[in-house]
Amino acid sequence: MGRHYKEPTRLNYFDIRTSREKERLPVGIDEMSALQRRLSTRRLPLMVVLNITNACNLSCVHCPQSFLQAADDFKVRHMDWQCFEKIVHEISDNNEPVLLRFTGDGEPTMHPRLFDMLDFAKEHSAATINLTTNATKLTRKRCDAILSQGIDVIDISIDALTKPVYEQVRKGGDFDQLLANISYLLSQREALRAGTKVMVSFVKHDTNKEEADSFVNFWKPQVNEVMVRSLHSAVGLVKSEESKRLSNAEKLERYACPHLWKRLTIDFNHDVKFCAHEWSGNKDVILGNISSTSLASIWRGENLQMIRDRHVSGDHQDGFICTACSDWAASRWDWGYELLIDRVVHGEAKLMPEFADDWSAYS
Repeated sequence: MGRHYKEPTRLNYFDIRTSREKERLPVGIDEMSALQRRLSTRRLPLMVVLNITNACNLSCVHCPQSFLQAADDFKVRHMDWQCFEKIVHEISDNNEPVLLRFTGDGEPTMHPRLFDMLDFAKEHSAATINLTTNATKLTRKRCDAILSQGIDVIDISIDALTKPVYEQVRKGGDFDQLLANISYLLSQREALRAGTKVMVSFVKHDTNKEEADSFVNFWKPQVNEVMVRSLHSAVGLVKSEESKRLSNAEKLERYACPHLWKRLTIDFNHDVKFCAHEWSGNKDVILGNISSTSLASIWRGENLQMIRDRHVSGDHQDGFICTACSDWAASRWDWGYELLIDRVVHGEAKLMPEFADDWSAYS
């Protein structure tokens, strides 16, 4: 049976709270500060996000990729092998647990060497390997490859229960083929007794919200995890007002964005970015290029620390890339993708040992 992550009632994280709720660990300012200190002393981020391509075969209503791809100057770009190999070797050379997440601005299965990449990362590092995909291009051959490579977890973005809503939300997708692909993946996993975990996700917004509960009930018996995700606006590019309303951003006291202490994103241009939500190409989120520097030097570098300091002090004056962003309200200190992977894949706080003492709240 799968486990269901129930999206909890949101709390103001700056409140100091002593009670513990079953499905979330409230983080007050003291706890948050302690997490910041511990996470910033790591040599590498606990999550390395690889945006290996900017090409996508769908046009989703909550994603900016469709109109970015429609621009006159758009060019398909893929992360090259040399830079990818360098990233994996650096992760391998460090003995810290890392989640290596293949996802991003495009659909990862559009990269011509995705499966070589997955195989190389699994063979040459101890990282937890995650593939996030729309699954529309998961042929039987590709499903077999994923299962044989021993990838830790595949996260399938669906966002709908029924065909009519799917066609509204994920334009260009074939719903019947998607279900057939997932069915084959799950049946082959059982037949091969493969260890790969399967999750499905649902980004909840006004177009699909009436199907959220039924989506959970349908998929829960079939997969390892069902996720109902918070909508974010990609720093104001899509559904900005709706995102603010759903996250309650305008009513919350602003807190430091947890992504600054948890992850780095490397895109198809090999640029290393501190913000995974920024899709427009704003150079202010770029901390360096992996072809000429290292993840460790960026993670422990002055530029990222300066941005963290501004968030902690509440310095969001005009001219700062984060000033107009409301997506912080859809991101949490007490929960995140890394803790979800710990629960689904590891069954313990491997990526986030800081939560080991309170692991009963997540298991």
